Parts: sequence; C-alpha cells; structure tokens
Amino acid sequence: MSDSLPTASNARPTSSLFEVRTTATSGRGVFALTDIPRHTLLLETSLVAASAIYKPYAKEVCAQCFSYNRGVLWKIRDNARGVVFCSESCQHHWTTGMPAGALVAREEVQKLLARKQKLWDTEIEDFSKPSPETIDNAWTAAEDKAILIRAARSTSTIPSPTKMQLKALRQAQSLHPDPDTIWFLLDAVIQSVRQHDTDIVDVTADLAADPRAYINADDLNLHIEAYLSLLSILPDELFPHVQQSLLRAIQSRTTHNSFGLRSLDEGGELGTAGSECFGFGVWPAASYWNHSCEPNLTKQRNGRMWKFWASRDIRAGEELCISYLGGDERDMDTAERREKLTRIWGFECQCARCLCSASLSQDRSNETA
Repeated sequence: MSDSLPTASNARPTSSLFEVRTTATSGRGVFALTDIPRHTLLLETSLVAASAIYKPYAKEVCAQCFSYNRGVLWKIRDNARGVVFCSESCQHHWTTGMPAGALVAREEVQKLLARKQKLWDTEIEDFSKPSPETIDNAWTAAEDKAILIRAARSTSTIPSPTKMQLKALRQAQSLHPDPDTIWFLLDAVIQSVRQHDTDIVDVTADLAADPRAYINADDLNLHIEAYLSLLSILPDELFPHVQQSLLRAIQSRTTHNSFGLRSLDEGGELGTAGSECFGFGVWPAASYWNHSCEPNLTKQRNGRMWKFWASRDIRAGEELCISYLGGDERDMDTAERREKLTRIWGFECQCARCLCSASLSQDRSNETA
C-alpha cells in the first residue's frame, strides 16, 4: 500500500484526499478535500469483519481469495471443513492463517450440517422486519438458554451440570442451523480472534447500524439457532468468544455495509460486477461511501482486497460515491432503482440522477394533466 493511501487498520479511513463527515440526509459520507484526477486510487482494504460463501457455491469459490471460475469446481478440497481452494498457495495461506481452534470449529460445524440435512427455502416472500423490541426479547430468551449451555460445558461447574443445563446443551446440539447463517457468524467469531490488535466490534461500531437487522422473524430465529449451535459445539479455544454482543453487532452492520461477492468484477469495464453473486462480507473501512446511481468511484475486488478509484475528475467538496447496485443501475429506470434500494438498503435514493428523472416525470405528468 502506498504511503499516500489511507490505512485500513481502523474502520474510518483517513487520507489527504478525502474526509468522512456527517451529511444532512445520508448520515456519514466521504468528501473530496482537493481536486482528484480520474483513475486516482483512493482506498484499498483487506480487513474483513465477517464473510460467507453461499451454500450452492461452496465447491466453486476459493475460501481464501474468493476466486470463482464460472461454475467450475475447484479440485483442491478440504471436505472435513467444507471449503475448496483455487491453488495450493491459497490453501496454505488459509490454513496457516487460522487462529487456534478455528480449523476444529469448522470441522464441528461441517459435521453438524452433514448430519442435520434440511431443505431451505431460498425464495423470501416475507419482508416484515421484526421490531427492535421483538428482537431484544428474542435474544434475551436465547441468552437464558445460552447461560445453561455455558454452565453445562464449564469445566469448573461444581457440582456437576444439572439436568436442565444438560438438556439445554443437547437441544442446542440437535438444532438444524441454516448453513449460510452459521458460517457467517462463525467467521465473525474467527475474525474477532484472528485480529489480535483489532477488536472487530470496535472496528464496526462506527458503521451505520440497522436496529431491525433481520429480514423477517424466521431470519431472526436462524441467527439465534446458529448462536446456540455454535455455543454447543465449538472447541474450548473459541467457546469464550461466542458472544451475543459480537454476533448482534456484526449483523446490525451487515444490512447497510455488506459487499456482495461477485465474479471478481468480471467484464470488459473495470468495476463491472459479474452476474454471479456467490456470497457477501463486511469490509469496515470500505463501508463509508454513500450510494449514487451516477457514481464517481469505481470499485474492484482482488482476492480479499477491495480497491476504489476515481472514475472521473472530481472537484474538491464533492461527495465520493459508489453504486450499491453493482452496475445494474445502468439498465434500470428510476422506479426500479429506488424500489431495489428501498427494499434491500432501506432508503429512497435522492441522488442527482434520480431527482432529475423524478422531476422530468413530474413535469410530463403536469403537462398531460
């Protein structure tokens, strides 16, 4: 990384080229401090708070660099841990970079999923997000069970664990966790251990949080089941790090800050995402750009590293924006873009392109009235 580029060891990036500041309508945003020429590299960051590869792509996406080769199955496999690799180098890097207990943890989760087969409905029809109060109540009830599970697993429990504690442990071990959810939350635990000098909760604390971070009641229940499952099976090295506070913090930041893992931004134009979305992750330092349907930044992922460039000359004072729509905005009208942004990210776009289009539509409506 060039000395002129911002560091990504902390969530909020700093640079002589831009600054993060509060906006009137969009929370925090990033603004140019000086004129920025086209193609200027503004940020590169590889610190990921948590990520997951969707189950249908588990044999097609490298666990280390997220490389995807249009559906080709990678031949280097670690079936015991449910991962594949595009090269021996990636396998070595991934394996040796794991903290103590993480490899065993993946083995335990893989064994749980293998013996608890369940068909999951990937079509979501219910988008009724639970209220903050409902979420708090559900997690409070879950923590009552978690206390019993912790007591059942404690080596210092005197006298021996009670029947109620052992029952809670067995019930948790018999749950049918959703693969995508439990892998994502496990990765949050692993990353929190892996980043010795970086507290993942602190790193993500500055990001926009969603108080209603679950798609629906079923989604909330999937996260709670994954939490209890992890408590019941993870090895001693990771067991103390499975905390409700961590898992809720990560999920609350995922709604507005996650990046889709696409086909290594394939395409003739830099920053044009491939059509296949095979997972997602939260890169804290990359999560401060606001959205525009006419973005002035281009983004591209290279392995675990996200890079952001100026896609045109930018004047001092301009807000630096990316597209949250992965290039799809080029083929969508205003209503389609706003509907998707509202449904997924929870806001109605007020960028110049949308406002101009809406204004023209209103003028035409007035003319025909």
